[in-house]
Amino acid sequence: MAPAAQELLLQEVPQPRRTGAALIVGATGYIGRFVAEACLDSGRDTFILVRPGNACPARASSVDALRQKGAVVIEVIRV
Repeated sequence: MAPAAQELLLQEVPQPRRTGAALIVGATGYIGRFVAEACLDSGRDTFILVRPGNACPARASSVDALRQKGAVVIEVIRV
């Protein structure tokens, strides 16, 4: 391999900037949960908007899991 090609291979590839916060509406749904986890895994500040109450055990489990990963849970207040 030519020295120039080796030099190119050894250079670090710049990583895209992952800045800014994310607000996920529907984070307890099938797709929303994956989006929220991807945002958390990328290091973004992640806020999830959820309806009040934990009537559904699966929904409560999803909210708790995202909270443990670092998501900030925002409950909607109905007026």
